[in-house]
Amino acid sequence: MSHTPLTPHFTLEELCVTSTGLPNVPPESVVNRLRLLATYILEPLRFELGGKPIHVNSGYRSDALNAAVGGAGTSMHKTGEAADIYVSGLTPVEVARVVWALARKDGTSFTPDQCILYPQRGFVHVSYTHRRPNRGEYMSCIGSEYTFWGP
Repeated sequence: MSHTPLTPHFTLEELCVTSTGLPNVPPESVVNRLRLLATYILEPLRFELGGKPIHVNSGYRSDALNAAVGGAGTSMHKTGEAADIYVSGLTPVEVARVVWALARKDGTSFTPDQCILYPQRGFVHVSYTHRRPNRGEYMSCIGSEYTFWGP
């Protein structure tokens, strides 16, 4: 298996992983967006976590993959601008708190578009876009109920 580095700690392959068996090869425009996500969200978060590896459950999703996993039609996963992550040894709540604190740290330019905590599913969704200002939305999802907890 090849390893195409996007940043020092993230590869294209890990941001396109799927266990469905469906093809999930992104076009070049999506690869560039995945690189931005890794550069501006995942790398700073890994640094803030003291170098702990960040594991990606779901990054880019082709249309077929997104439909197969029940993703929203407007999912930022389809454009390479989102990843569902977890960190071994930390709860999703702890990871979300680090995202929140990092975005509020003096002198940082770290601004996710969204940070959605999925405690029952065991991951945190983070997203980043270059197409408009990032919203800095923070939410929790319990069942099918979303609760905003950020600005």
